[in-house]
Amino acid sequence: MVFDKSLIIKPAGANCNFDCDYCFYLKKSELYPDVKKHRMSVDVLEEMIKQVMQSSGKQVGFIWQGGEPTLMGLDFFKKVVEFQQKYGKGQIVSNAFQTNGYLLNEDWARLFHQYKFLIGLSIDGEPFVHNRFRRTIGGGSTFEKIWKNMEILRRYDVDFNFLAMVNSESAKYPEKTFNFFLKNNIIYMQFIPIVEYDNKGEIADFSVSPSAYGDFLCRLFDLWYNNGHPNTSVRDFDSLLHKEVRGRCTICIYDNRCGQHVVVEHNGDVYACDFFVEPKWKYGNLMETPLPELVLSEKCKEFTNLKMDLQRQCRNCKWFSYCYGGCQKYRGIKDDPEKKYYFCESYKTFFEYSVPKVKKLAKIVAESNRVHSDNALMDANKKVGRNAPCPCGSGLKYKHCCGA
Repeated sequence: MVFDKSLIIKPAGANCNFDCDYCFYLKKSELYPDVKKHRMSVDVLEEMIKQVMQSSGKQVGFIWQGGEPTLMGLDFFKKVVEFQQKYGKGQIVSNAFQTNGYLLNEDWARLFHQYKFLIGLSIDGEPFVHNRFRRTIGGGSTFEKIWKNMEILRRYDVDFNFLAMVNSESAKYPEKTFNFFLKNNIIYMQFIPIVEYDNKGEIADFSVSPSAYGDFLCRLFDLWYNNGHPNTSVRDFDSLLHKEVRGRCTICIYDNRCGQHVVVEHNGDVYACDFFVEPKWKYGNLMETPLPELVLSEKCKEFTNLKMDLQRQCRNCKWFSYCYGGCQKYRGIKDDPEKKYYFCESYKTFFEYSVPKVKKLAKIVAESNRVHSDNALMDANKKVGRNAPCPCGSGLKYKHCCGA
């Protein structure tokens, strides 16, 4: 049996040294009330890596998240590399590491550089935007220390990108945030909208509204599009371009099925998705049932197909083939019986605004592919960074093009 999913691992569970107002994952600790400090054991780590390495193809990817993965300490991730080397069989292994960046130092940077970890730093924008909701457990600001640690990563030539949450505050500043990142030579960016409930069961004040998010996407798109000459990477927009050029998207929100990923909690429990770590969507435990068997289970198939459980009005939408009803996390907000996608109007606005330009850009890229095909063959054996432009001339990142 072959394991063909992306693996999102939560080695410290939901434990974190931050207390961000909008974090949805902190509450997942309630699934494991018997132990306050959640840490993946060496036994679980070794068995997980063994199963993945022995059942995967030529390329194997591990995504380390939280909570906060740096709470595991440096020695844990030295073990990660040790086990990957022990059980590998000539594969190319990638490690992505999503962190708030607060505990990083030169020792971490040396490890990341030596083993080519790709780091995602959670920074929402300029200090006044970032510090609004992202604070330490004691309520302290976090931006300044993270920024210093980012400079350490740069000194050690560690690949990293920025992940920014789009909340009620940051949605006001797309130009300001984009230009701030660009001014500081950050050209790889991700933006994820936030919608959560408060203690009263109402949509929390920090949540971004559909109208604000639609406007944010359109304004951000213009900056990325750059009059038809993109020189930055914004994940959502890259994926749309990839869909037009190669006929498939690169992120699950635009896919017609869920199930690109599975999540492994600290004790080896396996869940359907980062947003669905809940009893209903627990597939089992990898210490009891191997991962390849778990992802072939009926429950996994049910979750994979659930995205297409849509109302007729959604199927008849002109933009249906672009979002397929959107992310399941944002369906049925406030117990909407029609399970309408919360960001439906956001994306209708955005697709209407952006798709004609993306189609135009795709034609340019396709022509560039033809013209540069000889160059692509010449460059095929050259080492290309995962986040570098693809040598085929598509305009996409290598990992989303020929490197896929």
